[in-house]
Amino acid sequence: MNAGSAVLCGALAAVRCGRSVSVVTRMALEDRSLIESMESAGVDVHVIPAPVTTYMKVVHSSEDMDERSIFQFKNAGTFKAEQLPQLNPRIIHLAGISDQEFDLPFIQQMKNTGALLSADMQSFVRQVDSASGAISFEDVPLKEELSVCWISSNWMYLSGNSYGHT
Repeated sequence: MNAGSAVLCGALAAVRCGRSVSVVTRMALEDRSLIESMESAGVDVHVIPAPVTTYMKVVHSSEDMDERSIFQFKNAGTFKAEQLPQLNPRIIHLAGISDQEFDLPFIQQMKNTGALLSADMQSFVRQVDSASGAISFEDVPLKEELSVCWISSNWMYLSGNSYGHT
């Protein structure tokens, strides 16, 4: 199994640019080897134990890398604010891989911390079919409610690497 995600790539890029980075992730404790590259690079990793680690598979149907299907076979669950360690970050970046990780109450609680809040949009547009696990890219049902979380934070989201991850 190959590890890859927005949080892994973003955290490694930020720490290599000299930033202090903490990552909070939900995963099965027996899968800690998946985060060793972040820890060895100097990322402060906090694991919220979950029964399973989120597992996705990308299937390429041709040589064209843009032609692919994505499936989620395991889901580590939704983040809850009361499970987070006390970190006092300046920036919180929600680096989810599907719409299964962050609900609106959690996002609102993160906004209310006073930290700058940003998000990887795949956290919302990658929507998992509960029956098949197939991921489709769809409109975001709560986009109006979510937009208030970003706009009123006086923060412009720019795609690219960020310095704090949740």
